[in-house]
Amino acid sequence: MARLLAPIDTANKDLNLRYEIRGASVMKSAVTELFVARGRLRRRDFWLISLGLAALCLFIQLAGASLILGDGFIGVTMLLQLGEIPSKSPRFIATATFISLVALVFYWPMLILCLRREHDRNNSGWLVWVYFIFSLLSDFLIFGDRLAPPGMGSAVDPLWGPAMSILSLVLLGGAVWLTVTLGLLDGTPGPNRYGPSPKGIGVADQ
Repeated sequence: MARLLAPIDTANKDLNLRYEIRGASVMKSAVTELFVARGRLRRRDFWLISLGLAALCLFIQLAGASLILGDGFIGVTMLLQLGEIPSKSPRFIATATFISLVALVFYWPMLILCLRREHDRNNSGWLVWVYFIFSLLSDFLIFGDRLAPPGMGSAVDPLWGPAMSILSLVLLGGAVWLTVTLGLLDGTPGPNRYGPSPKGIGVADQ
């Protein structure tokens, strides 16, 4: 009986080992996709992962902010209520801080996705770095202004409004540029200096 069951046990062990190897490969691929700016990324994967990250980020922000505000998980109510809360109140500070920290956590994987899409187009991605740095700067300035004590920030600085308007326009232009170049334009056909084509084009010729 034991001899009859031995091949089955061996097959089960081999199957479990293959599943473990496949699971480890999937985890390694996920880490590479989101946290390592190496290699290339095709448009389809860029859109799928980006939209998934954006949805997850928004869900966490709405859920956490709703819990902080004590109004249940009602996103629209939360957003409307947040605008009515005094900007110096503890609830506003806690909610704004939570939303900003969650967004900050998602900045890095989004940056990696954009860089890998630039690599797919055979570009270094330095303009992506510039955009994300200015975007972070804008977020910190707005967040700091909302928490600034009376007599500081936009309340007394006449240049604050025009400066932030210019920065917002620059960021809007950058967002349009990113959408077009990373989300709509195709990558380099075949291999380039950042690796083989993620579509498998040109592999047979290598």
